Amino acid sequence: MPDGEVVRTRDWQPDARAWLGRLGIVLFMLVAAVRELGGAGAVLGNHVVIRIAPGRYAVVAHLRRRSVRVRAGDRVSAGQQIAECGNTGNTTEPHVHVQLSDSAHPAFAAGLPMAFRLADRTTGVPANGEFLPHDR
Repeated sequence: MPDGEVVRTRDWQPDARAWLGRLGIVLFMLVAAVRELGGAGAVLGNHVVIRIAPGRYAVVAHLRRRSVRVRAGDRVSAGQQIAECGNTGNTTEPHVHVQLSDSAHPAFAAGLPMAFRLADRTTGVPANGEFLPHDR
């Protein structure tokens, strides 16, 4: 992710317990339907929004409660840790969700294309278990 400026953070939502088995998935779907009534913030859980260019924002979501290390107005650099992986928002297991959008307000944003620079310096999507390099 390129350097940018933090424009929004959320850090107070508690992490959910991991859901187990098929029954857990059914229960999750019911809870997720209710969670969506809370809007985009409830679906994203704890998150950070970074302005990386005019009209281009990186959203990093489902972050661990009280792990966000940046605040609105902070400058961040590629490779800098901004938070920890969590299980907040619309999620069944701990993971990090990353997306690019055209607005800092997720409820009104449209997604933008994204590619990763891979270890061989090409761009694409990493394979399962492949790590993304960083230059810093």
